[in-house]
Amino acid sequence: MLDSSARSRSRPRFRRIALFILLNSALLGSLMAVVVLPRVCFYTEPERHGLACDIPLPLTAVFERVVEINGEIPPGVETQNLQFHVRDTTNDEVRAFYVKELPERGWTCIKADDAYIMSAVKGSRDIGVVLSPPAEAGGRVVMLITLSTFAQGIPASIC
Repeated sequence: MLDSSARSRSRPRFRRIALFILLNSALLGSLMAVVVLPRVCFYTEPERHGLACDIPLPLTAVFERVVEINGEIPPGVETQNLQFHVRDTTNDEVRAFYVKELPERGWTCIKADDAYIMSAVKGSRDIGVVLSPPAEAGGRVVMLITLSTFAQGIPASIC
């Protein structure tokens, strides 16, 4: 059993250990906020509504709706169509955003020759981004993102 002088000597040691643990926890938390959170898209980007994290969205993008496109989808292809509008920007700025961001996130075979249509490929997925002409969108940028996933891989005709 410890006498009272031994107990009083162990208290400062306990406080130092507790302070050390607290400071290290704060440092680790700060490091995670700087390194990890920017890579977690649901913390750093707008509501995605099921859109994969490797598909960039402008920070001012606002989800509008899921779009049903009539027509036959070939067997083995899953398609997702999401419409967003982008505030305080132009079609050219949104186009430039995708031309820069898609390759940085691993997308290849980027086609952006048209002012309103862009596409890219990554693995077994093909993305299309269609921007509305400004006059038809009431002065805002409306974009339709179409993501197709091919069970048998990307057809050679796409890239």
